[in-house]
Amino acid sequence: MISPLWDTLVANAVAVILTISSLLLVSVIYKTILYPEFLTPLRDIPTPPNRSLLRGNYLQSGSDSLLNCLRHWSATVPNQGLIRYYQTGNSERLLATSPEALNDILVVRESHFAKPKAVKGRLSYITGNGLLLAEGEVHRIQRKALMPAFAFRHIKALYPIFWSKATGLTELLKPEIQSKKEQGDQVIEVRAWSTRATLDIIGLAGMGCDFESLKDPNNHLVRQYRQLRQEPSRKESLILFVLSLFSRYPNSLLSRFPTQRVKQIRAASDRIRQACTEVVATKKRELGQEKNGDIIDIALRSEVFSDANLVDQMMTFLAAGHGTTSHALQWAIYALCKHPEMQTRLRQELRDNLPSLSNREASVSAEDIDGLPYLHAVCSETLRFYPPVPTTVREAVQDTTVAGYRIPRGTSFAIAPGVINLNPELWGPDAGEFNPERWMKEGCANSGGVKSHHGFLTFLQGPRSCIGATFAKAELACLVAALVGRFRLELESPHKEEEMKKQGVGSAPADGVRAKFEVIEGCWRVIETSNFRLHARDAQRPTRRLEEVEQELEQIKRDRADQRQPQRPNPDNIELADVPVTDTSVIEVSPDVAIHSNGKAIGMVHVPSTLIGVLLDEYFTHYDALCPILPRVGVFVKYSDSCPLLFWTVLVTAMRRKSEHRELYSSLVDVVQTMAFEAASPQHKSLLTLQGLLLLCYWPLPFRRNEDPSHSLLAIATHLGLRLGLHRPHHRADFEGSSSEDNTTTILKRITLSAQLGLPPTARLDPGLLEILAAKPRWLPDTLYFQLHLARRALSITLTLGCSETSATGLLKEPDPFIRNFETDFQALDYQFSPSWSPADQILFLGCRIMLYTFALADRGKWKDSLQHETSSHWLIRAYLTATTTIQAASSMKSYLIYAPARSIRSS
Repeated sequence: MISPLWDTLVANAVAVILTISSLLLVSVIYKTILYPEFLTPLRDIPTPPNRSLLRGNYLQSGSDSLLNCLRHWSATVPNQGLIRYYQTGNSERLLATSPEALNDILVVRESHFAKPKAVKGRLSYITGNGLLLAEGEVHRIQRKALMPAFAFRHIKALYPIFWSKATGLTELLKPEIQSKKEQGDQVIEVRAWSTRATLDIIGLAGMGCDFESLKDPNNHLVRQYRQLRQEPSRKESLILFVLSLFSRYPNSLLSRFPTQRVKQIRAASDRIRQACTEVVATKKRELGQEKNGDIIDIALRSEVFSDANLVDQMMTFLAAGHGTTSHALQWAIYALCKHPEMQTRLRQELRDNLPSLSNREASVSAEDIDGLPYLHAVCSETLRFYPPVPTTVREAVQDTTVAGYRIPRGTSFAIAPGVINLNPELWGPDAGEFNPERWMKEGCANSGGVKSHHGFLTFLQGPRSCIGATFAKAELACLVAALVGRFRLELESPHKEEEMKKQGVGSAPADGVRAKFEVIEGCWRVIETSNFRLHARDAQRPTRRLEEVEQELEQIKRDRADQRQPQRPNPDNIELADVPVTDTSVIEVSPDVAIHSNGKAIGMVHVPSTLIGVLLDEYFTHYDALCPILPRVGVFVKYSDSCPLLFWTVLVTAMRRKSEHRELYSSLVDVVQTMAFEAASPQHKSLLTLQGLLLLCYWPLPFRRNEDPSHSLLAIATHLGLRLGLHRPHHRADFEGSSSEDNTTTILKRITLSAQLGLPPTARLDPGLLEILAAKPRWLPDTLYFQLHLARRALSITLTLGCSETSATGLLKEPDPFIRNFETDFQALDYQFSPSWSPADQILFLGCRIMLYTFALADRGKWKDSLQHETSSHWLIRAYLTATTTIQAASSMKSYLIYAPARSIRSS
């Protein structure tokens, strides 16, 4: 007989079960019906049809089909930049489909979004809590500390390592292919080899540690990363589906279940962390030795990271650095197998221009790889068409707006490079085709012809763009070059369409690309000698290439003649009001000075010679007269050969107002930013570097979108001037001869920029410079001569009226007598220079007067004396009249206003 106590327990248990069941039922009804249909604050955003109560808008499973769903919705659902869709379990998410929406999320309001905590938790097993998962100010500090490791100069020096590992891969594949051939099978799984190759490369080039996993398929790290890539079992898949009914991030919840797979993943993560800890400890012991410049070495020297965080950073770069590049290499091989005619064309280019892979002593430089346009096109198209990370997630951490829609905190966003990169509105009607030719068109080498730089999202955009993009592109190019140059490649099943599957950080071909490799011995058309390599194309080039160069030069001259502007006058008497065009003969200089007919490349950014000519003409026509510190254009190319910062700064400055080159401009801004802040290192001691920094202060570029780096760059320029000895007094003798003119104009410009920024310069107006002021040399441009006089007054005003040691605010008490003296000085300057000054000079002059009256009016509100009130009214009226004159002067500049230095406009 059942006791009453047992009856009570059973009744309570049944009640609890019914209560829980009821709550779950209500939760499911809320998530599947009430919220999506009636309660969501995002109901104005369009959504795809055919929503399932369990699977949301997804009709199929698998990462490949999910990406296809996103692509289908982007193409078929009418939208204004956002599409609202529902995942399995009906959790809500927004897909960003337009450049405007992406710009809001990735750039303009980047701080309003972060990776969801659940995603971070899951990824941390693979990547550690490094740069990839850092947010906000922590991310900014870490990225800044690590940037030198990814500077283009450092990457350029790594090409021999990339090439060495790539050729090592081909040598190890040859016996493997021979062995399989004897067994009647030539099929190689690309993933197994690409993963080991990229792991070795990131270890050696990124951390100074060779893991030698290419030689050892059972390498310790390879085994651990293989464990991390395990797929969920059927039981875990069922649990995952149930969890998706109650959570937006079911994978994160699943990782807390003590299943066998989860235990193995945690154990593998711990072993990788231990291996990274040992590498970091070794690097710390070697810290006092010669600098390597790798990621860990630079991180250690930055003193920003704790030991634990250094291990996290190493885990991040190991996982993200080898996994995503391995994915990209697999997709490149797959694409070239699907398009054998492209493979043949690429192989011909490689064999025409690179040394034989059989010659292990032959070196390959960055210039050799970057100078192969079809290789660049194939790699760029692979990264566009098959982005290694096709989707990523962001979550709003505060209420915000995106594409004009109000977005509440907690809203989840899908950022899908796999969708945007194939958008026909951005890439044209052939966006869905694998077509390297789009990167071969004139002016499209860096953009592929995309209409917005947000149309290429493989490395994202904005402050959280991939820090290792240049590293990955260079590594991929070397691996593709070695494999395609050595082997003929064919898929095991040529007509099979490859499926996509999640693999660690990103997605890769589901079967790892099973391809037949056939060794091609053949002839490489590079003649090797002990001292140099002579390319066969160079031996055949004289007639054909010279004709092309002549055609390019003729076209440049025709374009300039069409402008119908007068030739440049004597630089001793330049007036901004009538800025002339550069002499059209400047490009026709001796061969050692002329622009190389193939243009110039920096990292993966290539600028054709025709465009270089146009940009140099633009700069020396419209900009040089405003900041005349460079030699004439006819010798500038040779002059700047030893200083890439100066050359590329001039080019990117000339692009400021050329909207047709906005994609190239964006790419070069990042490159110039890296070079500019590298100039702070002690090994940079060049007048040309100093000139490049001053130009960046004069025409600031959007380095961080919302910040003006001029103060930082001018500080670097000041320290560089100290290292060059330009701060020494009584160095009038240093100014004799032609080279002294460059020294003088450069130091004068630094002084004037200091004044315009309100900073006291380290270089004072010593007797040598004062002699120049007393008797203007013929070679010193009028505008620079005037700006130096104006800078003296501006600095004197700041030091006299704003740096009083007897005042708590620093403002001089009872400044009226000094202000009247400064007014007299300004009247003298006006009388002396107004007949010849340019509109930009006049605006600077008026801006300094407004600064004077600002000091005059400071703290006047608390004075009671009527005479002081009358004096204040006088200064207020003078300030108003000066401001009005400034506006009139700016209006009179008309089209020349767009070329005026930003500092001139801000001074007003």
